[in-house]
Amino acid sequence: MSLRLIIVSSILWMLLGGYSCETVRPKHLLGVVRLPNLRSTSEECYYIDEFLPTPDHLVTGRSGGMYIRYYTYRKALYKFWTDQEIELSFYSKDGECYSLFAENVIPVP
Repeated sequence: MSLRLIIVSSILWMLLGGYSCETVRPKHLLGVVRLPNLRSTSEECYYIDEFLPTPDHLVTGRSGGMYIRYYTYRKALYKFWTDQEIELSFYSKDGECYSLFAENVIPVP
């Protein structure tokens, strides 16, 4: 077989489902997201990009000397709330180790 035919066959195989990658299908599109139970104390240290599910919306930025991140999930199970729109807000001094500072829950109608 020619090299061109092998490359085209490989690409078709990947496109038709022979290859799967979790980042291609974010978990929030598959239904309700189950969020980890977090404590909101300044002593907690979370490397949040390593364990939080893919959010529906993410805002990152700085406020003064603090790094801030807002994760929004349209439909999530978190603590004792169920099927809610949830926003988790974090702050960090070094941009790596974050502390949870706010939990905002919006009931879904």
